[in-house]
Amino acid sequence: MPRRLVVSAAVLAVAVTTFVIVVGSAPARAAYPVSRIGFRIPADGTASGAWLGSRTLGSRPVYLIDPARKLVRTRYAAARPVAKLGSRRATARAAWILSRYGNQHGADRRYYAAATDVALDALLVGGAYSLTGSATRRHLRQSGHGATVRSWARYFLTVSRKYAGPYRVTISRTGATVGGPVTVRARITAAATGAPIPQRPVRIRYDGREPVRLGTDDDGRVKARFTSTRPGDVPVTLRIGALPASTMFVRAPSNRRASRAAVAGIRVAETRRFTVPVRGTPAIEVRPPATMSGPGLTSGSFTLDGVGGSAANTATATLYGPFDSLSQAVCVELEARASAGVTVGGNGTYPLPSLRVPRYGIYVWKVRTAANRLNHEAERCGGKVRALSRPTLTVRAPVTRVPAGRLVRASVKPTGLPDGYQRTGRVRLIGPFLRRDRVHCSAGRTLVTRRFTAEANVAHWTPRIKVTRKGYYAWVATAPSSYFSFPAASRCRARGSVFVVR
Repeated sequence: MPRRLVVSAAVLAVAVTTFVIVVGSAPARAAYPVSRIGFRIPADGTASGAWLGSRTLGSRPVYLIDPARKLVRTRYAAARPVAKLGSRRATARAAWILSRYGNQHGADRRYYAAATDVALDALLVGGAYSLTGSATRRHLRQSGHGATVRSWARYFLTVSRKYAGPYRVTISRTGATVGGPVTVRARITAAATGAPIPQRPVRIRYDGREPVRLGTDDDGRVKARFTSTRPGDVPVTLRIGALPASTMFVRAPSNRRASRAAVAGIRVAETRRFTVPVRGTPAIEVRPPATMSGPGLTSGSFTLDGVGGSAANTATATLYGPFDSLSQAVCVELEARASAGVTVGGNGTYPLPSLRVPRYGIYVWKVRTAANRLNHEAERCGGKVRALSRPTLTVRAPVTRVPAGRLVRASVKPTGLPDGYQRTGRVRLIGPFLRRDRVHCSAGRTLVTRRFTAEANVAHWTPRIKVTRKGYYAWVATAPSSYFSFPAASRCRARGSVFVVR
């Protein structure tokens, strides 16, 4: 009674990068040692005689694929991949049968081995060794199990036509924003027929984490979901295991009259490496100096963190102001002073543009980065800077020659003091000196110091001072700093500030 073939629905697929799990072994001495699986048939001097099934070389099952060659003792070289024996398609189908059925270990292993031997001859040789050829019919009859072996071989040929490699692995992935779900999908099909490849073990490693172990469903599909934790092109590795090669691994005999041997049971792993785009929202920190001169040019820097990728992008820095207080300093477009673009590329610190500040006051920066493939638009209003004016004082004596014993005074005129400025300034009368070129403004030569009220845009007369000694004298005035101004001072020996007493 013919033995019924029971097969699993599992079939196999191939992707792009192939890793051979088991390849050939070291050279062996004989065409077939004692260890064999299959059925004994009468010897006829050819490689196809004496045995229908597999032999063993170096602990690996092999099949003799040149049935018309001599059955002689020989040594075999290590297995080498062969992509074409006859035709590429026939070779791929033969490789699939070798991997899928050529190394079975169950109670029906003899039938698997004999049917594999017959199917290989039909694919790679044909003619008398086709499924209905004279040599095949004779060998099947001699095995005593011809009907069963022929039925199984016919099934192997049918399913190999549908499922044999090469295989197509289609990857799709949906990106996300940091913190959201990333979905990776793959479908494995036979490239020639589009048949889905179910029940194959799959490992997916996301961003270097511990791999997730899954399997393809009945439609050859697999899906995994991950939580994104960082922006950028996040690497993903998808590995499909337990796949039969679409290339045969063949051991060549040292004796050219002997048959080549094809290694059975070789499984490979196919790996796809790709990336998933995850978009981030960069964090921006603006760091201008606390103070600067106004008028003047801005300086400082801003820092980007959490940027996806390092592709060049544009950050626009806009300066707003002037404002009268820190609380009033906001990024309102009506108050925009100037802006400029800065080229950025990933996380890092970048210089703020050099923009001109027209006068004293509070200014505030806004930095905005443009959206791109890996980043959402981001902006930050912050980084306030206080611009201080640099006022000057001009001191002038009304006359440059006076007699001894006279009362003298000078006018003090401020320039550049901020609005509302009112502080107590000091004016010093320095001297006397014998010659004009000896005049200097060190504190030790101060004759007298008087206070005066310094106000923005208001000139003042100093108090009157009586001079009794002859010589050269000079006036020097100072005004203290304020919230919006640096300290002010007149120049020593400035024009109009020196007079002589005769």
